[in-house]
This record gives sequence, C-alpha cells and structure tokens, in this order.
Amino acid sequence: MHIAVVLAVYCGLRRSELLGLKWEHVNFKNKTITILDTVVRIKTVIAKQGTKNNSSYRTLQLTDEIVNLLKKEKTSQSETKLLFGSSYTINDFVIKQKDGKPFLPNTFTSRIQGVMSKAGLPKIRLHDLRHTTASLLLSLGFNLKEIQVWLGHSDIGTTMNIYAHLDTESKKNIAEIFSNALHF
Repeated sequence: MHIAVVLAVYCGLRRSELLGLKWEHVNFKNKTITILDTVVRIKTVIAKQGTKNNSSYRTLQLTDEIVNLLKKEKTSQSETKLLFGSSYTINDFVIKQKDGKPFLPNTFTSRIQGVMSKAGLPKIRLHDLRHTTASLLLSLGFNLKEIQVWLGHSDIGTTMNIYAHLDTESKKNIAEIFSNALHF
C-alpha cells in the first residue's frame, strides 16, 4: 500500500486512476507515468480504457526516489507471483492485491484508511490526498495552471475553487505583504 499512498500524494491521482495504472504506462527510462486508464466498480471490477475527461489523460514526470519505489514494487510483485503460483491472477496493474487480483475500489479505500489509521494519521478520504497535493503544490509556488495540468482538471475553476486551499503560512504572507503595501 506504500506505493499507492506515495503515488496518490505525489501525482494527485484519483482513486480510479491509481487503480487503473498499468506497468506498461510506467516508463522507467524516461521516469514518467502516463495516466490512460481507470478502474471503476459496477457490480464487479471494471477496467476501462480512458480517463474521466480528455485533460485527465496526462504524463507525469517521476523522481528517482519514486522510480526506485516502483521498481521495488514490480520486483515484489514478481516474487509474490512465484509464491502464489497458478492461483496468482495475472494482469498489468501496478496497484493490486497480493494475489494479483484487482482491487474493488471500496475495498482499496478501506485498506488505505486502515494503513493510515495504523500509522496514527487522522481519518480522511482517499480523495483528500488529492486536495493535499494541490495545496502543497500551491504553497510551493506553482501556479494554478501548472497544478491544473498536473491534476488533470479540464477546468482551472475546479482547481481554484475546490482543491487549492491556502495554508496558514500563505495567509500570513499575504497579510504581511499587503499590510506593507498599504503602509499600516
């Protein structure tokens, strides 16, 4: 689950995008992942080609640390496949259960919440990690257009109105700079 949380925060992926990520879309040489597919549930797990909207299709650059985590995960999956033998479900998903089966979206959410609870973190929705990504990117000085593209929003208004929460330090900075400009 570690790689799932890392990708959720670093890439700001939607749950369906995270579960739809396939190894064929991880480019270790160029250090990128391409978001092309999603996984949803309608009675059973359904992997569908395509994303929420055209702008959700995107290629994201990865750091060396994340590439190394992905390589370790791939190796771990290969070793686990040998242990399970013929009972292992073969597919190309990056995020999957130990036996290779794709996660049902709600099962995945429950597992993530369990991991966060064991780590002593507050109970939050998986999608809140996407909000965290947007807020952190904003606090690090990235502009809203850059954040929109990174998150795959079709409309910058979504990025501005829903995801880009100003943190306390940003508000203090605004107050200080504005006060100085007004000569109070």
